Parts: sequence; C-alpha cells; structure tokens
Amino acid sequence: MGLGGSVAVPEGQEDNNAIAKLVKDKNVWLGITRSESGDYVRQDDKTTLVPFSNWKGGAPEVVEGSASGIVLNADESSDELGMWYARSVNENHGTVCERVPRKLNRKRRSKV
Repeated sequence: MGLGGSVAVPEGQEDNNAIAKLVKDKNVWLGITRSESGDYVRQDDKTTLVPFSNWKGGAPEVVEGSASGIVLNADESSDELGMWYARSVNENHGTVCERVPRKLNRKRRSKV
C-alpha cells in the first residue's frame, strides 16, 4: 500500500522557513513547475496555483538551454536563506516530501 506524497510546496513563509530549517545547509527542489500559461503551479497536479513565492530578486530568473526546476536555498550561513531560484533539472539537489492525509470515510457502527 502506497502512502502517497509529493515534493513539498511551501504554502506560506512559515512553511518555507520550516523546510529550510529541516534540511539545514542543503538546497532542495520544491514541487513547483511553470505552466504553459507562465503561472507557477504545483508539480503534482499542474493546475493548482502556488499561493506563495520567495524568489531571489522578486522574480524567477530564466535558465537557458535546459528545463528548469525551483530550488530553495537552505544554506544557514547565506543572506539568501529561504530564497527560491530557478535551476537546471540536471543539477543534483535533495527533496523534501509532504503527505496530505487522506480523509477517512468511517461509518459509525451501531450495536443492534
């Protein structure tokens, strides 16, 4: 039985800080991709807009010559801790996964 899960997507500054603290000094991929319309969306469903961003310089940079992904800088010694960067998918970075619990559909049983 699979547990389900996806690459983490920060929903706000608190989530972003928690991911950076969790991985300590490692840069990690985020579960964010760019849609055909140019919006940044969750990578797992390709439609849900990402409600939060923390781009270095206020906007993503263009990565020439290859597909790009979004990396969170978790280097605690950096002034750019928690900032996001577009990077080539050929780069090697870690990942943090999130799991959203499934809603359980439990029916109450009554004693007869």
